[in-house]
Amino acid sequence: MHINYILNTYFYVDELRDCCAEADMKVSGNKAELIDRLCSLKLNPEYFLEQLDASQFDELADVIEEEHGVQLHWNNDKEAIEALSNYIEVDGQQPPLKSASKPKGQSKMFKEVYGWLSNFQHKKPENREALYEKELDIMASEKFGSKNVRTQVNVTDGRIDMEICGVGIELKLPKSDNELEIMMKNLRKYKIHYGDNLILVMYFGKGARRDVVHAYLDQVESLGIRYITK
Repeated sequence: MHINYILNTYFYVDELRDCCAEADMKVSGNKAELIDRLCSLKLNPEYFLEQLDASQFDELADVIEEEHGVQLHWNNDKEAIEALSNYIEVDGQQPPLKSASKPKGQSKMFKEVYGWLSNFQHKKPENREALYEKELDIMASEKFGSKNVRTQVNVTDGRIDMEICGVGIELKLPKSDNELEIMMKNLRKYKIHYGDNLILVMYFGKGARRDVVHAYLDQVESLGIRYITK
């Protein structure tokens, strides 16, 4: 995303003239000329983002997430500005995170998400993963905010069940050994996208034998993926 988009979408002509005046530049001309003038300064994107409000941050996040295939989240306006500015290009200069980089280590939110999932208790046993997912979606949205929780997220030629604050979460209630084999193939793909920010939640029910499930969990652990059993 270029800074031009933000100036053209969210700034009125009078506001652009005020920005030019603060920079000791000419304030005459139409909107396009004022924007070109400001872009030529190569100012830090944070200067302009600081003049937007929370709803506009959300709109920009939607555009960036669609363009880059990432999930942005923050707890306050300062964090929002820092996160958004990483994806904004200024007069030909590529932003540092123009291409979504693969996470190398656990994010700051991983420990909190993992701890919450570990302690979470479902209201009752279910016979379908989708029912567990629905309950988790509701409760996680209350805990972390609905903007930071997504379900059925398309990643790396697959679709992971949930994503909370950028942490990928796969839910599995295996009914056969074959489902476990498919699960392993998917987890390897998700690992490419999420790195260490990936959690498997394994539900025990009628279907695959426990000894077989535990054998697969050993494989999951060998991949460096954290898991939780329910």
